[in-house]
Amino acid sequence: MGAAACAETEAFCEKTILRALREDAKLRAFLEDVRQRAMYHSPGDLAGYAHAVPNPTSLRFPEQLALGCCLAAGECKTDLQYAAPADGPEETEEEEAEAIARGEADARRAAGEILLAAASHEDAGKMPAVQLLGANAHACAPPAGESRCGAKLVDAYRRAGNAGYEVGNLRAGEALLARFSGSLIADETLGCPRADARNEAGDFADAATARTLFKQLLASNEHDKRASKRLKELREAEDRVASGDGPSGKPDLAYAAADALVNAVLKGVFVIVVVVVPSFLARNTRFARAVRDVAWRYSGCAMIARQFRRELEFFRFAKPRVVNGGRAAARVERRQSAKKTAKAVMKEVMKAEAKKSL
Repeated sequence: MGAAACAETEAFCEKTILRALREDAKLRAFLEDVRQRAMYHSPGDLAGYAHAVPNPTSLRFPEQLALGCCLAAGECKTDLQYAAPADGPEETEEEEAEAIARGEADARRAAGEILLAAASHEDAGKMPAVQLLGANAHACAPPAGESRCGAKLVDAYRRAGNAGYEVGNLRAGEALLARFSGSLIADETLGCPRADARNEAGDFADAATARTLFKQLLASNEHDKRASKRLKELREAEDRVASGDGPSGKPDLAYAAADALVNAVLKGVFVIVVVVVPSFLARNTRFARAVRDVAWRYSGCAMIARQFRRELEFFRFAKPRVVNGGRAAARVERRQSAKKTAKAVMKEVMKAEAKKSL
């Protein structure tokens, strides 16, 4: 979830917020003032922005969006990544790479806090997309002491889902699934690392909420397959928790056998209802007869039946169906037919002579 959330945050900021920012002179002046004060106070350090804007929640809604996206994907992020050292020896390549990564992490963390605050602003209703933006920014780099399974992030994504963004409900459900399952499901694409979910695993309230969110997405054209997969994982986790299975144990054998039996019965009923019953009802139709003939001929069953019949005839368990074959059989039939005709003619002749003698 983290990488996807970061990518979506940066893309939205670049294509929407920062593009609109170029057309607003007041917001450009506001950002330029914040950057100058931050660089003057602590160049290349997040503390400079904390000094320039002590309380981001006191900013106006457009200013929160501008500053948050500037830190997420704009020039403010670049200031923290590539700030030149004031004094001292020149940095090595490794030290420079570490400084860039540290600056990027600080910028993302600050952007997450500011954009999440913007999603709760009283004017946020004017721009529903900010709900998803704030949730993604927070999921990209949660503040220290918080996780991607925390209640704050789940609430943020659910607000995005209520605003019309289905991916918000999907990610809220995934966070709840990860929190419920703990390490029972080995899937690193879930909402948070195992360490974040281990202590909270097994809360069936989280499972019920996640199930509701996933079921809502089964009718979605974009997220239905992923929601169906998560529902299956949720049922598996619930079964293992209900059977007393721990994160490192194995499922109870009796419970697993009962589950397998129920699944087999359900599959059997499905096959009977969907395949057997319709086939029986349509057995005398022309189409059904044609299908049977084709299946009998090309499936190999006809060849097996012929060979079995030959074996029965060879051992005299069945009467041979053909005595002779080919030209000899034709000659026998012609002779038998000629004999029958001659006998019939002779009978007619004898009857005629008998009548004359009378």
